[in-house]
Amino acid sequence: MNFWVGLAFKELMRNRRFSLFFVLNLSIGLVGFIALNAFNHSIKAHLQDNLKEILTADLAVYSSRPLDKIEENIIDRVLGPQRHTARQITFFSMISGKNISRLARIVAIDDAFPLYGRITFDNSPDFLHKSPDNKNNSLFRNPPPLNNSNPHPGAWISRDLALVLNIKKGDLIGIGSRQFKADAIVTATPAGAVSPVELAPVIHIGTSRLKETGLMGFGSRTRHISYYKLPPGTDIVQITQTLRNEFSALVNGEPQIDVYNSKDVNQNLGRIFGYFTGYLGLVAIVALFLAGIGTAYLFRGYLNDRLKEMAILMGLGAGRMQTYGLVLCQVIMLGLGATLLSVLLSVVVLPLFPEVMKGLIPPGFKTVIPPGTLGLAVFMGTLGSLIFCLPVFVRIHDLKPVVLLQGLHTFFSIPAAAPPRSIWKWMPRFHGKQKIQLISFIPGGLVFWGLAMAQTRSLERGTLFLAGFFSVFGIMALIGRGLLILVKFFSRTHRVIAKIALRNIFRHKHASVSCFVTIAMGAFLINVIPQVKNGIQDEISRPQGLAVPGFFLFDIQPEQLSLLKTFLDNRKFKLTNASPLVQGRINSVNGVGFYERIEEKKTGLLDKFKRKEKKDARSQGEFRRRTFTFSWRKALDASESMVKGKALSNTPWNFESDQPFEVSLEEGFAQRFHLKIGDVMEFDVQGIPLKGRVKNLRKVRWNSFQPNFFILFQKGVLNDAPRTFLASIPQMPESEKMPLQNAIIQKFPNISVLDVKHTVAQLLDITQRLTISINFMAWLAILAGLVVLFSIVRHETQTRVWEINLLKVLGAGFSDVRRIILFEFGLLGTTAALFGIVLSLGVSYGISWFFFGRLWVFHFGYSLFSLGAISLISMATALVATGRVIHQKPVALLKSL
Repeated sequence: MNFWVGLAFKELMRNRRFSLFFVLNLSIGLVGFIALNAFNHSIKAHLQDNLKEILTADLAVYSSRPLDKIEENIIDRVLGPQRHTARQITFFSMISGKNISRLARIVAIDDAFPLYGRITFDNSPDFLHKSPDNKNNSLFRNPPPLNNSNPHPGAWISRDLALVLNIKKGDLIGIGSRQFKADAIVTATPAGAVSPVELAPVIHIGTSRLKETGLMGFGSRTRHISYYKLPPGTDIVQITQTLRNEFSALVNGEPQIDVYNSKDVNQNLGRIFGYFTGYLGLVAIVALFLAGIGTAYLFRGYLNDRLKEMAILMGLGAGRMQTYGLVLCQVIMLGLGATLLSVLLSVVVLPLFPEVMKGLIPPGFKTVIPPGTLGLAVFMGTLGSLIFCLPVFVRIHDLKPVVLLQGLHTFFSIPAAAPPRSIWKWMPRFHGKQKIQLISFIPGGLVFWGLAMAQTRSLERGTLFLAGFFSVFGIMALIGRGLLILVKFFSRTHRVIAKIALRNIFRHKHASVSCFVTIAMGAFLINVIPQVKNGIQDEISRPQGLAVPGFFLFDIQPEQLSLLKTFLDNRKFKLTNASPLVQGRINSVNGVGFYERIEEKKTGLLDKFKRKEKKDARSQGEFRRRTFTFSWRKALDASESMVKGKALSNTPWNFESDQPFEVSLEEGFAQRFHLKIGDVMEFDVQGIPLKGRVKNLRKVRWNSFQPNFFILFQKGVLNDAPRTFLASIPQMPESEKMPLQNAIIQKFPNISVLDVKHTVAQLLDITQRLTISINFMAWLAILAGLVVLFSIVRHETQTRVWEINLLKVLGAGFSDVRRIILFEFGLLGTTAALFGIVLSLGVSYGISWFFFGRLWVFHFGYSLFSLGAISLISMATALVATGRVIHQKPVALLKSL
């Protein structure tokens, strides 16, 4: 045994170039996969270890209003007396600093908050006043409590808000009609660990001082949260379900109160990261697949080179199983080397993920490579490499010493990828060797299928991805085969260089198609997502046909609307799209309770989707239980368009009428809740039951940042209902923004002003960060494709040594041979990149059409850069792969005669 292991190792050492390239190629495919799995595991481990700190409690109850006496009694009875409680009230409002105002999220807390975790503060001198002798005041680690009786109530502000408002410790901050003193700068809070888009920075105040702000009037959209810490050993899941059932019973199955525990937080946060890392994992699978193809080609070339040595070994008495063992030992050694290199590279790559996604992941997050990921790396590096090489490996079964006398050098080959003219005529012709060859591809297919399901966490999505991937792969192969016909036609040219290059492409069909497909797949991957991203970014920042406003205003009281218009008119600004907002609930649809109707719709779906429905049921339930917002318009806004039905009547609805009023629904909302034109919906608005019939469906371009709603009522229904208004102010020069914002908050302190440009910048930054990660994985795929190209070109040039040297004997110079190589593989690289980009444009357009509301814009520059870069890299790779053969002197041919 030691003899064969030593022999295998010596063989690899004598072929260092092959060994190093094999290890490098496989590690390229493995590094992204290992790093991504380690990152995903680190995310899950961090969330699992910090669930209570993230929620700040064992259980939390959320409501849009204070809990009433009955609801409090339910909590007392279910949770028992041995609980600890903390309260929080959150809402958005404008605050003012030193001649600067800013929208902020007000978080009012009591002294018991947080029950788990802690709020940390910045003690650096930059945020402290200095004494006259220029020495820092004493640092504070425990700032004064927020709920005290000081004349100037205290506030804890976030670092971002302190920087924006230029605030230090002791400065005053205006919140509503009250001045608060900045007692501390908050650097981290346990609650809300993941919030990709923050509309506003946070400021903490005491619940006992909230009334002094004067901001808790009618129409204020607040969120009341009660946190509970329960005794050890309490069944949190059972307690949570009991509370949900009790609250549902109060309102006939449609609860208005949400109850969460730490497991719910884990599911929600895990779903956020699962979608993103799942997609990256699929791209990593593609890179691994291309690396597997490259591995198979490299291994084929190596075995062809060692063919005579293996035949001699068998002629000297080595058995077939010993020959199998020798090659198997070499593959495992190379796989272990690739595993080690990929793990080392992953250690370098892994810390880049948190940096790229800074702000999108929880604070305090640390990346580690867990033992399970190391085990996966060893599996994919050893058994995986064997699976990749299996179609070539099984050909050893046909090896006989007689090949030593035949002088064959291309015994090992990968079967042609082109399908036969009639598959039904072809299949019965399989011989025993052909069946073994075909069966050798099955393990690889099963491995990739399993990896796809593992990354998507779904049998359906994993199978769909694999089917889509191989469909694109097959389309590329068919295009490549079709191009061979054109190549054969154009090879009739009288230009010698082009003629030889084109005929080389046609004569070596399988290698040419393989090169074409691998390069095209890489080009496809690096272009499909950027096109979607570009469309989304363009539409967010510059929606076609629409003007993004400068400010978005909300919480406008009815009596303030005319005053605000006059106020802005006097300053040469215009208030646009003023829209009333009324809150209410949906009770039933066509006489069936809204909540029960959704459950009935779910039970009617196909069995294969039931598992997914159960996973998504919680998120749908959250949306159903919240209060909806209703409005009405004289006419549709420019950001809206009717897609089905008829326009709402301009005649106000009469309350004395026995006919339902008319309702307009946003099409996505209607699809989500299985609503259609003609459905009769019963609403609850301020305790008054109202019936409406769906008249039309609208498409809304939410990226317009104009006041828009899921549900619009006919005029006359809500005109007398208690309401607030939303509105917008058109774009203005940056120099005019802050003075106007300060003037609004001074005149109307309850009105909140959102700087749309700031929100757009946040969204663009998020898409940019995600795209960097996606592009990294896609370039790994193209790099793996280039390794395949290198392997194929290297193998082809080795089989064409006689042909290339013959050209030199006939008078062709080194430059002529180099031009032939450049023309041949430059043409393959360019056409493959071109068709890959074209197909990516089609797929990205389909993705945008179905998932992003047709937000698709063609960016010529990026596609042109990809086309040029891939073409040049392909030619450079071909030159490197053929360098030794090109520079070989023709005398080698004469010696072989």
